[in-house]
Amino acid sequence: MNAERPIPHLIASLACALLIVVAVFLVPAGASEADDAADRAKARTEADALQARYASNVRFTDFASFSKRMDAVRALGKLETPRARQHLLRIARAAKGIDDRIVAFTALGPKLDVTEARALADMVSRRRDPLLTQALTQAYILAAGDEVLTWLATTALTIKEPAVLQAVIDAQSIHGDVRARPGLRAVFEAHKDRERTVILAHGALRAIGTIAHADDLSFLIRVAALGDWRLRLACAETIARQKTMETLVRATVVKLLHDDHPVVTEAAAESAGRASMVELTDNLADRLKDEHVRTRAVAHEALVEMHGHDLGWDPDDWKRWWKVREGLPEDIQRAPSSSVTSYYGVTAHSDRLLFIIDLSGSMAFPWGAEVDKTRIGVAKRQLTQAIEGLHEKTLFNVIVFSDDVKSWRKSGEVLASTAAKASALKWVDKMFEKPQGGTFMHAALETAFSQNPKVDTIFLLTDGLATDGEPIVPEAILASVNRWNRFRRVVLHTFALTLEDLQSDGLHKDNLVEIKRFMKRLATLTGGECRVITKPPPSKSSGAQGGDAK
Repeated sequence: MNAERPIPHLIASLACALLIVVAVFLVPAGASEADDAADRAKARTEADALQARYASNVRFTDFASFSKRMDAVRALGKLETPRARQHLLRIARAAKGIDDRIVAFTALGPKLDVTEARALADMVSRRRDPLLTQALTQAYILAAGDEVLTWLATTALTIKEPAVLQAVIDAQSIHGDVRARPGLRAVFEAHKDRERTVILAHGALRAIGTIAHADDLSFLIRVAALGDWRLRLACAETIARQKTMETLVRATVVKLLHDDHPVVTEAAAESAGRASMVELTDNLADRLKDEHVRTRAVAHEALVEMHGHDLGWDPDDWKRWWKVREGLPEDIQRAPSSSVTSYYGVTAHSDRLLFIIDLSGSMAFPWGAEVDKTRIGVAKRQLTQAIEGLHEKTLFNVIVFSDDVKSWRKSGEVLASTAAKASALKWVDKMFEKPQGGTFMHAALETAFSQNPKVDTIFLLTDGLATDGEPIVPEAILASVNRWNRFRRVVLHTFALTLEDLQSDGLHKDNLVEIKRFMKRLATLTGGECRVITKPPPSKSSGAQGGDAK
């Protein structure tokens, strides 16, 4: 009864076991492959549908069709499938509009691979459009794959085309990849004495400072003494991040705080504040007497940031307190009224101001319960109060935009004498009579930077996103401001009249969300404040008048 089972029976048992294994593993695997194939087919169909939606709106020039086109491109970027990326590359390469290409570049960024990174670089090399260079920078900043990050930190830094190389370098200012150090040093040495490409040397220095490697400290200290202020600016922006040899770092920041160029001084003060260099309290206090109002304001902000309390604008108060580090002055000195201007409740410490006001058709819409109150009427009242309150030593100008851009003074900012303010207000009366047309925001900002070389603070008021001109998309406008402002450090305070009482349909609601997001990003990009204004301020508002800081 206990004899071994015959061989044929054993073979039969093994065969059954094998069939069970096949049933358990192979059948589900087959089902899974079928599901994967179905998912891939669905993804291709979805990508093709978005491409078809994009193509169907290409031939139309109205804003609604433009918006649908941009939405389709952004949706392709969210799919992150090979088919979708093929469509995005095609749009980036062949689209006629700069907005289309910019959005396609940005949409490719998060899942960018080396092949795509090279393809985008080739497009920028052939077109040499500054806007595409900024779009390429954004794509490289968004890149996250190991292979493409390795490429950006090594091989890409040997690219000869300046526009592409600039995008690679600026991306390293964000990535801070230590592997990029040799390449960045080589770029700096190659371009530090070339006026046409000194921007590459500046970018390389800024990226090196961002990486903050201990071996680069002595190099940065040497550069801080160079003759080109743009290179010293890069050091001022980043050297305070160094965590070694702190005595040498502080000594270098002190030198930069006394730099001949105000932009360098301001950058050094900001860096000292962010790094909480409390040992430099006396040096920052000295800057409260600087001839440049913005420099005084930045130094004051740095002192408040590092110490957590405000001792006012008298350098002696700060020095006395720092010496004993106890007690606070009973009578805190406020900023002098000659250095303070306020608009819609945002206070700016500056004596070089520019107001940019949207005069598009929607600004004529009623606002609030009063029949005679319109958006343009309220904007005019606020602007009038601001101009009337300007100190005579303040430089200022006014720009308005709709279907085109107009400047009160095309030659740039002028002193706010009684006659100049009267002339400006007369011009405002004429310009504000009949708002109409679209929103040429990019052109307005470009005019602001090109015509007003001394301005360091801008107030921008609008009730919607750009609708006309080229480019239109927020990505492009932000990129342009970043490029224009690289060596200017102009602060942009933004004011969004959101028209919330008009947001009754889906399109308007989407616009409301986008205008808030864009205006906040624009202010943040430049270190400014953003105010979202949903109700008209009181008729006798004091928020737009010059006066003491509160």
